[in-house]
Amino acid sequence: MASRTPHAKRVAVDDNGLSLTTVKIRAGLPNLRRRKSHLTIEECFRKARSRFGCRLVGFSIMSNHLHLLVHAPDAAALSRWMMGINIRVAKALNKIWGRKGKVFLDRFHSTFAKHWSNVRRLVNYALNNARKHGLAIPKGEVDKFSSAAWYPHWTEGPQPKRPARECPVVSRVGVTLPRLPIDWRPGRPYGCS
Repeated sequence: MASRTPHAKRVAVDDNGLSLTTVKIRAGLPNLRRRKSHLTIEECFRKARSRFGCRLVGFSIMSNHLHLLVHAPDAAALSRWMMGINIRVAKALNKIWGRKGKVFLDRFHSTFAKHWSNVRRLVNYALNNARKHGLAIPKGEVDKFSSAAWYPHWTEGPQPKRPARECPVVSRVGVTLPRLPIDWRPGRPYGCS
């Protein structure tokens, strides 16, 4: 049986309102890190990036889960936004995969930023998650299956080349986003530049 995220009471969202939310797909479904799936998910993000008072700030698409950086006014708004985005993405993926049925597991997991250092850690974790999983990304480049190319605050080297397609995330948010090293790896210090 697939692992499930345990049901836990959602913590209150503070003034910052930034969360790193992870949602997993069911076992046996195609890899999300394929071009057609990736572009389909991005299109869903473009359509839903600012709804229910929530704003999608960043994302990372992994083979069987999504990491979403969401700025939400409260836990109820985040839950509504997550329900909506899960339905939108599931319908779109089922269409391209030629199937019907559930795509996502029942629950999602959220970690809320309580301090500036938490914001930095969550953004870094989401945008550099492919490196954490050991996926090969050339030095000085960013994961093409994430919103990292649109992130404006990289501290090292030239800014990544942005794709010609429209940015799938909200670029201006109510939380100041931190500066990050472009090829951060686990164990590397986070120091601000």
